[in-house]
Amino acid sequence: MYNKIILSIKGMHCGSCAYLIEDILKEQSGVKEAKADFVKQICEVEIDEEVKADDLVRVIHDIPHEEFRVEIQS
Repeated sequence: MYNKIILSIKGMHCGSCAYLIEDILKEQSGVKEAKADFVKQICEVEIDEEVKADDLVRVIHDIPHEEFRVEIQS
């Protein structure tokens, strides 16, 4: 079973930022889907029940040369 979470991500400036975040999240174990919207500054993520949202926040914060500010909305 999958859970859906929404991450508020400040600092996405363009479609490339959104693609980068989607790509990195999709590489994580237990992530089924990630859809980022740089205009709305959010990313909707479908994850396995055992995946912790805090771990995904950490993955985004660890992207080199970027300064995204991430909060869990739901």
